[in-house]
Amino acid sequence: MVRRVGSGWRFGTVALCVLLGTAGCGDEGGGAEGTGNSGDTLATGSATGVGGLDAAVGGSTPVGTGGASTGGVDVGVGGAPGAGGSRVGGAPGAGGSGVGGAPGAGGNGAGGVPGAGGNGVGGDPGSGGDPGSGGNGVGGDPGTGGGEAVGGDLGSGGSEAGAAGMPGVGGIAGEPSTGGDPGTGGANTDPDQRELLLRDEGNSQLHYVNLGNSAANWHVAVPAGRDMQLVGSGRVMIGTDNGYEEHDIATGAKVAELTTYAGTLSAHRLRNRNTMLVGVDWQGQSGIVLAEVDSGGGVVRTIAIAGYDYARLARPTPSGTFLVTSNRTVLEVNENGDIIWQAAIQYSGEPHSWLAVRLPSGETVVGAGYAANLQFFSAQGTFLRAITGPQQVTPNFYAGYQILDNGNFVITNWQGHGAGNGNLGTQVLEYDPSGNLVWSWHQDATFVSSLQAVIVLDGLDINLLHVDDTDGTLVPVP
Repeated sequence: MVRRVGSGWRFGTVALCVLLGTAGCGDEGGGAEGTGNSGDTLATGSATGVGGLDAAVGGSTPVGTGGASTGGVDVGVGGAPGAGGSRVGGAPGAGGSGVGGAPGAGGNGAGGVPGAGGNGVGGDPGSGGDPGSGGNGVGGDPGTGGGEAVGGDLGSGGSEAGAAGMPGVGGIAGEPSTGGDPGTGGANTDPDQRELLLRDEGNSQLHYVNLGNSAANWHVAVPAGRDMQLVGSGRVMIGTDNGYEEHDIATGAKVAELTTYAGTLSAHRLRNRNTMLVGVDWQGQSGIVLAEVDSGGGVVRTIAIAGYDYARLARPTPSGTFLVTSNRTVLEVNENGDIIWQAAIQYSGEPHSWLAVRLPSGETVVGAGYAANLQFFSAQGTFLRAITGPQQVTPNFYAGYQILDNGNFVITNWQGHGAGNGNLGTQVLEYDPSGNLVWSWHQDATFVSSLQAVIVLDGLDINLLHVDDTDGTLVPVP
C-alpha cells in the first residue's frame, strides 16, 4: 500500500591508483582513520592496466605545490593582472587569468615582480571589478590559492592557479548555490559550493548538505535500506527494507512511502515511473528477484535470477536489460532472467560489490565495495582498470556513485556500520576519467557517520525524475 503523507519541493545545484585487494573488516565495515581535511583536494590517484595488482598507492605529493611562475612576468604586469581578467565572477581572482595572474600557484607572482605571489598584483590587486577582489586566492599566501587546492583543483599551477582559493568571493555566478531556486537547472562551477544529498548508513539518516550555506542543511532519520534517486516533484526516493520512502528535498519531510514489501534490498524508479525492487528468495521465487511495482504498489512483473543468493543494486541499461551486483559477480540479465553478460570483481575476499552502470563506450563501471575502488570491465567482461586512492582518503568500501556530465565520478567511501565513523576516511571523492582525484569532501563528523550514497544536485532539476540508463549520467525524464 502506498501512503502519501505530504508534499513539497525544493532546489538543488550540488561531487588512481589501483589498489585491488584493499581489505575491509566485517560486513561492509571497518576502515582506518582518514587524514583529509574539509574541502581539501588531495593527492591524485592514477589509472592502471589490467590486473592492476602492482598499482601505485596514489600520489602523496601535495597538489599544486610545484611550478614556478605560471603567469610569467607578462601576466597582467602593472594592472592587467589583478583585474580578475575576463574571469570576473569565474574562478576569478582565484589566480584565474587575472588576479594574481596564473601565480598564486607559487609562481614568480601575479603580474611578475609586482605582487610577487601577490598582494600588490601589479597595482590595485583585484582591480577590474570585485571579481573575488583577487578572490581570497589573490595569490593568497603566494602559491597557496587561498588555502584550497593550490593551483586549481588539479594543482596544475597553471592558468587555474589559486582557482580553488575561495574563488568567486565576489561571486561565481553570484554566490552559486545560494541564489534563485537551486536544483532547477543552474550549474555551479565551484565544487566547494555544491549541494549534496547524502545517505548515511552509519547513522541511519538522510542529509541535505549545502557547502556554501550550512544554515540550509537538514538531517532526518530514515530506515535501513539502499539506493537513492531524484524522482521529481522536488523529492528524493530511498530504498528501505520494506519498499521505499520519498522525502521532500526542501525540508527532508517524508511525503510518501511503500511499506508492504518486507525483504526489499534496494529500490530504483524506472523511466515508466514504476519502481524496481530487489530481493533474494522473495516474492515466491528463488534466487535474486527483481519486482517491478506500479504507483499503487501492485506487482507488474518479476524477473528471477536462479542460483544467486546475494544482491545489492539493480540498474537498467540502454538496451532494456538489467545490471545487478551479486557480491563477487556483476550480472546482466534480460527480461526472462537469462544471464547475457557477467564479470568477476577483482578482489581476493568478499567484495560485496554495490552498483554497476553501463557507459556509452560499452564498458561497465562498478562500485566494487571492499575492493575499495571503481572497476571497469569490457563488453566481453574482461577487467580493464580500476580507480582508487590515494591512501590519505583511507579507501575502505566504494559504494554509491554518480557520473557527472563532465565524465567525473563522485563516489562514497563508506567506513563502517553504526555511529561514530565520521572521523574515519574521506567519504565523498571525485575522480576524473583518468583516475585523478580532483575534489573531495571530508565529512562533518558532528552529523555524519558512514556514507553509502551521494547525489550532487548542482545542474539537476529536482522537479523531474532522473535516471542513468542512457550514458551513465543522470538525465531528466520529462
